Parts: sequence; structure tokens; C-alpha cells
Amino acid sequence: MPINDEILLSVIVPVYNAEKYLERCVETLLQQDLSEKNYQIILVDDGSKDNSVKILEKYGALPQVQVIHKANGGVSSARNAGLNVAKGKWIAFVDADDFILPNTYGKIIEHMQKEGLERAIFGFQRFQEESEIQPISALTYKKLDRVLSSPNVFSSILPRDIIESHNIRFNEKMKYGEDTLFMYYICLYLHAEKQCIVNEPVYCYRQHSQSVMHQKTKQSGEQHKADMLIMAETYQSMLQNFEQKDPRYKETYARQDKAVTAVMFDFARNNTESPKTILTQLREKKLYPIHFQWWTLKVRNRTLLYNIICFLFPIPIYYYAFTFIIRKLHKKG
Repeated sequence: MPINDEILLSVIVPVYNAEKYLERCVETLLQQDLSEKNYQIILVDDGSKDNSVKILEKYGALPQVQVIHKANGGVSSARNAGLNVAKGKWIAFVDADDFILPNTYGKIIEHMQKEGLERAIFGFQRFQEESEIQPISALTYKKLDRVLSSPNVFSSILPRDIIESHNIRFNEKMKYGEDTLFMYYICLYLHAEKQCIVNEPVYCYRQHSQSVMHQKTKQSGEQHKADMLIMAETYQSMLQNFEQKDPRYKETYARQDKAVTAVMFDFARNNTESPKTILTQLREKKLYPIHFQWWTLKVRNRTLLYNIICFLFPIPIYYYAFTFIIRKLHKKG
């Protein structure tokens, strides 16, 4: 790889009370085959109260490392803070309890430079113990013929010029789906022929036994409903950027309807109010009725189920019946 003063990759790591895993994460980022001049590691302390701050001070003395301290605002806030100071041609995100396999980022960046690519997508392997990690001997690449949207920000290397030119940031009000929105917004402006898939898992994702995100409570259900409503409204605002004949318009419209469907599901499960309440709210926001969209009809990932529901839910009486059944089943359970 030619050595110059251009920063090729900025890696953003949000850090909150991560003393147990932080050093492992940063050490693997330092073990990447990139020159100090071409590499920026941004460690964002999101108001940590443990020894993470001392660990960050140690690494902050390195030339390729930049440490930011801020009041606690959540992972989206920390990532946005990192984006605000990032200088790399490309951006990557790593969580502080995860890590990257050594000597992989540099090879991917070299391939992207050579092929003139905007984005690289790679796999990840889940683990609980580091002994479970499978090493890789070589990286192979496959070009794409269409734009792929992924909800996982950590499984891509992304173009900073698209992020900045469209002022794309994480929604700091959301706890569910903010990654999905961020990635989809970027994907709207990517070129299919300028993407590749790395055929090996590069990212190591620590699987915690009890994740807060998977604990279902009434409060989490309300949060999810609120976040899905934000998502639906965001997709609605995106529609203004495209003509109706544009495939991006159809895909965005379908996503809007799925987010509205999720809101209606959450309301049926977690509220005791009349379903007329949520339908009135959605109508006021011009998000209801939703539509059965044949172009999104797929069996995998529950899309078929969602489309069948979209076919029924525009008729209020079907939604009332669905809500009644769901609540009866919930009481029995």
C-alpha cells in the first residue's frame, strides 16, 4: 500500500464502562496492517465511571489514537461524536467489548483502493470465550451487483464522503433500530458496482449471556414502539428525495409500512387502550393506512407475514380483531 499522509480509515469505538474488554479491543485495532499516518482510532469515552478512563489515557499518547471524553449520552451519541472528528476516507465502527482479527483492515482498504470501491461488507463470528475464535488465512472478495442493506454498522467499512455530504448521523433518541436507519440512509446513495463482500468473518462479536436489549419488559415494549414510530417518520421524510418510479422510493415506502406495522404490533401487545387511539395517531401523521406491497413479497425474514398483515391492517376492523386476540392470548400466557 502506498504510504502518504492521507488518513484512509477512521475506526470509531464508543466506550462506556468497558474496562474488562477495552484493552483487548484496542490492541487488535493496533495490530492492523495500516501505517500510523493512514490510520485514525477514535476512542469515545461516553462518561465511563470505571477504569476505562485510565486505559484510554494510556492509549491516547499513541499518534494514531484520538481520545474524546463526553458526558454519557448513549452509543449513538458517542458514535456521532466520533464521526464529527473523523478524517478517514472510510469509516468503521467497533464496539468496545468486541474486536477485529489482526491484519485484516489494511488488506481490505488496499483492495478497496485498487478497485475504486465505496464499501466493503464482511462477516462476523459470535463468541463467548476467545478460544472459540476461528483464525483466517487469507481474505477473498466478491463484487456485488446490487446494494445490500445491513443493520449491523460493525460489519462494513463505509465511505465518509457519502456520510458527510448527506449529513448522516445516528438518531440519539432511539435505542432500537438506529443502526438500521443509519445503514439504510447510506445505502440509498451507494453504487452497486462499488461494493464488495469479504468472504471471511473479520469482526468478532462478543455474545453476552444476558443482553439488556433482549430483556422484554413493558418499558422496553413502549421504547420499541416509540422507536419504530421514529423510524416510520424518518422513512417518510426520505421519500421526498426520490420520484415514485425510483426503486429507492418503493423500497423506502415498504420499510415505512413495516415500521408502522411494528408500531401496531407493539401497541396491541403492550397497551390497554382502544386500538382506535393508535390508528388516529398514525392517520394524523399520514402513516395510515398502510398498503400491501407486492414488490416486497418474500418468504424469508417474516416479510411474507408482514405483507399479509399489511393487507389486513388497513381495514380497522381487522386490526381491532387482531388486538383483541393478541391481548386475550397475552392474558392466558
